[in-house]
Amino acid sequence: MWNILSHLKHPMLTCDNRKIHEYIVLRDNPMSAGREEALDMIIKLMSLRIRSFTRFNHLQKRRICEIMRFESYPESALILKEGHPVTFMYFLVNGQVELFQIREGTKYRVGLVNPGDTFGEVHMLPALRTESIATTMPTEVLIVYQNDFFEILKMQDPNHRAFKENLLAPVFDQFLISRAIESFQIITFEPSETILFEGVGSIFMFWVLNGACDARKTITFVRKRGRSGNDYVKGPLMPYDGERVLAADEETMQQVLTVRTLEQGNHVPNMPAYGEDLDLIVESTFNKNRYVENVRQLTVSSPELASFYTVVARSKATLAKISLYEFAFHASPGLLLSLLRTAPALPSVRELQEAFIEKVNWEQYRRKVVGEVHSQRPHS
Repeated sequence: MWNILSHLKHPMLTCDNRKIHEYIVLRDNPMSAGREEALDMIIKLMSLRIRSFTRFNHLQKRRICEIMRFESYPESALILKEGHPVTFMYFLVNGQVELFQIREGTKYRVGLVNPGDTFGEVHMLPALRTESIATTMPTEVLIVYQNDFFEILKMQDPNHRAFKENLLAPVFDQFLISRAIESFQIITFEPSETILFEGVGSIFMFWVLNGACDARKTITFVRKRGRSGNDYVKGPLMPYDGERVLAADEETMQQVLTVRTLEQGNHVPNMPAYGEDLDLIVESTFNKNRYVENVRQLTVSSPELASFYTVVARSKATLAKISLYEFAFHASPGLLLSLLRTAPALPSVRELQEAFIEKVNWEQYRRKVVGEVHSQRPHS
């Protein structure tokens, strides 16, 4: 049985960016004697206000703060368009943006990004955006050009390799670590920080090194509504497939369910399927070259790799991020075959709906029995 839990979103964060903007102006003034002090203050403020900034080492932080630009957008401004290449990394310091897709003339929201988070992350392999991003209110961001960001990712502290090896060792064998250590990016996520958005294409996989994350799925239900006397009454939840036309007395509701908890050694998403019956394949007959090429082709068309879940850090969590292609390229045939065979099955929407309804019904029955037992106890 899946771990079905309902989830309430945390309140939107806010932060004042005025000082960062002022220090950037001072940083860019060639006549200013306080440019170094301004840069130091930008680094400190970014470390305090941008959650993802903790994932970079000191050299990377300093370089980002040397070159990033400040930009502001009015409400409803389109920042990134679906189907267009990604060219910038955005740090959101004030306001809010939404991720959405247009399908047959209808707009579908797939996520929100709030102050302290990032969006528009660039890919090492050619990829197009699988969703558009627009502001929901006046918004201010700090941006870094993708080519500069690639170079920044290559900057390493002297002890960074040993640090990565120590974090990766409990999860991966030495063969993979030695081959892929430069491809892994170590990222620390704060509690409630979003790692992946449901329905958004991604060419990366994330491995939990420590901490815990929740895999969440937004599920739609339907229920009847009406009046009983002066009271407004809602009926029990029922599964809804999104295709049936609703009756006049029916309404839909969405529920965010925690379907799976990810702990050390777990990863999302699953590796792409092999395409043959794995029961008939052994390590010696596993065609790794063909599989790696198939993964490479998929990562070029990343919309096919849309995330089934939204993944959110439950606690402070450290994850290893690597592209699916690079992982398949560096991993041994035995490891790939093992991952393909043990990949957890993705539950269907119908299964999740029925599991949640069963949980709700059980909770209602339990409360009823407890209430009856209390009412029958003698009062002192």
